[in-house]
Amino acid sequence: MARAVAVLGMNRSGTSSLAGLLRDSGFHLGNVRERSSHNPKGNLENPAIWQLHDDVLAKNFGSWDKPPSSDLRWDEEHKLRLKKIIEKFQGHELWAVKDPRMVFTLDAWLGFVPHLELMGTFRHPVAVALSLQKRNGLSIPVGIDLWHNYNKKLIEIWDRRPFGIVNFDLASEAYLDQFLLALFDLGHTVDRTQLTFFKPGLRTCSAPQDIEATREARLLYDRLLEIQAGGLSQTEIRRAGDRTAK
Repeated sequence: MARAVAVLGMNRSGTSSLAGLLRDSGFHLGNVRERSSHNPKGNLENPAIWQLHDDVLAKNFGSWDKPPSSDLRWDEEHKLRLKKIIEKFQGHELWAVKDPRMVFTLDAWLGFVPHLELMGTFRHPVAVALSLQKRNGLSIPVGIDLWHNYNKKLIEIWDRRPFGIVNFDLASEAYLDQFLLALFDLGHTVDRTQLTFFKPGLRTCSAPQDIEATREARLLYDRLLEIQAGGLSQTEIRRAGDRTAK
């Protein structure tokens, strides 16, 4: 059986980096965008996929930046389009898909690909909000609220069926270690020298000390840190990060 992986995570949170590393590891991504004004190496998204997801969100009175709070309803035309997209991956032993909207559309994918495996990524809410402000002109509070909506959904999915989640805030070597561990959890291994997509310059914003996230976002971020670190305390996580950065 072919191995298929869905990359889950919010916009500006390392989803493109994760998709690129999966491609380095032998996963077929299909027809994806290799160039983007806001991603030095492209966002690696398949236009047919994100257009379908946008249409489904719009049908449910939402959008990528205003996702519906309830489960999505798919009409038959949207299901047919999804089926045709998935059929194009047939013949590939390893394939992967990436679109941040997938945290909301995943259930429909699982209906067609029950064996679909998952890999997630997250980033500090303030760093994401600053990146969204730079790219889309969203205010910091709006960006943080949006971060909360996406990552709350990410954790809900993880609670149902745990999967590897990597922290895009980590120093480069620790970040690649996390990816390789998540890949190993999927039963796949590669030589570290194959991982050429990720470069530190892919991170365009960091979280300054003078901007605070909401309490709800901070609690969610702490939960993601616990998941990512396998239950380590926040102090241990920070100490490990400090050692890696030296």
